[in-house]
Amino acid sequence: MSGAIREFDPASGDLAVGEVGFLRAFNESGLITSADVQVARRLSKLSDETAADEVLLAAALAVRAVRTGSICVALETIADLPAGTQFDMAFIDADKTNYANYFEALLPLIRTGGVILVDNTLWSRRVLDPKEQDADTAALGAFNKRVAADDRVRCVIIPMGDGVTLLQKL
Repeated sequence: MSGAIREFDPASGDLAVGEVGFLRAFNESGLITSADVQVARRLSKLSDETAADEVLLAAALAVRAVRTGSICVALETIADLPAGTQFDMAFIDADKTNYANYFEALLPLIRTGGVILVDNTLWSRRVLDPKEQDADTAALGAFNKRVAADDRVRCVIIPMGDGVTLLQKL
């Protein structure tokens, strides 16, 4: 990865352990662009809610900027990024039925050799069960097939937890 790490996260709720890890890896020129308003709230000030907030603030000190949008408009947040925006990495962990849309919107913004990490792609192994056809499970199964056949990326599903797909842009 380049010296200045740039990451996009269309997240779906509270700032997670993954974001803390990303923050700790960033140098002073790092940048997180997120569609999760909780990221900004948690990184902008200390809260008495939990001791974890202090860890988050300390990690955030290494990050020069955090941009946020509304979870409801994550795809619009991506579309509104300045021309020429590129990311080293994107992390998708949002509404499962839109994973393919996030992927298509983000891929052009990922530099060659950059990665997209996609959480929950095995969905507690439900994507492997043809009887499981709720909207999220069907969308994840279709997403997995789509990216596995996509010649723009190298695809590996890591079978940890609910599954994490690592996509490297070719």
